[in-house]
Amino acid sequence: MNDLDSSQNPQNTHENPRQNPHPNMRPNPRQPISIPALLEISKDDFLSTPMLMLNILPVVLGVLFWVGILYGFSGTILSYLTHFLPESWCLSLESASFWGAGALNAILWAILYIMLGFLAILLAIVGNLFVSIFYTPIVVSYVRKRHYTAAPKSEGAPLLAALKNFSISLAILCVVCVVCIPLLFVPLLGGLVMLVPFFIFFYKTTFFDVGCEVLGAHRYAEIWQAKCRYRVAFAAYVMGLVPILGFFMPLFQVIMISHFYFMQDFGEDFSRSFDEADSGARESK
Repeated sequence: MNDLDSSQNPQNTHENPRQNPHPNMRPNPRQPISIPALLEISKDDFLSTPMLMLNILPVVLGVLFWVGILYGFSGTILSYLTHFLPESWCLSLESASFWGAGALNAILWAILYIMLGFLAILLAIVGNLFVSIFYTPIVVSYVRKRHYTAAPKSEGAPLLAALKNFSISLAILCVVCVVCIPLLFVPLLGGLVMLVPFFIFFYKTTFFDVGCEVLGAHRYAEIWQAKCRYRVAFAAYVMGLVPILGFFMPLFQVIMISHFYFMQDFGEDFSRSFDEADSGARESK
């Protein structure tokens, strides 16, 4: 009799937003997801003690590694970049050092050092994404236990699959970047163009790692088609471009994308914590 009443009144199955009585039936995902609310709930998780402790080692290693690279190989990198300058400019640069150069030479050296810093930021993105492969399962598990306790645990993609996806994406990125290097010397346009392949690289790798961990490798392709994924990816990507702050952002990005996938997969049945964050974001405006 209880089963009959339940089937006649389907609303009874959704009285508790933290429970899903039919785990094999997914509710329709809620559209659209609010980016401010997503940032708000991700910030709370990011500033929690477990996540801050998890973030310490990657940040320290990342800073030491890239400072060492720039200290040891900055001269070599600058020398390589000068090959893309016109010959007359190269002769001008060789005629005097940066500190003893005239106005034109000073501008050229300044451009080269700005390019060096820009490349360092982009290369740091690659290193951070590689490290994030190893702690993504920990972060997804934390987000699930804290906000989506009724969400079933899925079997993520094997580590080798994540490394394979990263390697293929990195190889494509390297080829595209070599082709685009001359564009770096086009003011403004060159820098914007170089951001595009790195965004695609970030998108392909991070969304694959987090998506497979949240949904399981067999269901990842279904939610991959979510309409708002580019907005979420762009919002997460931009934060990683901020100098210094970018070393801390990979963990935040994983948390943010984890919430995105949980919300896309379970929609309103698991949206209580998200609704609270959404209300808080509106009140703060």
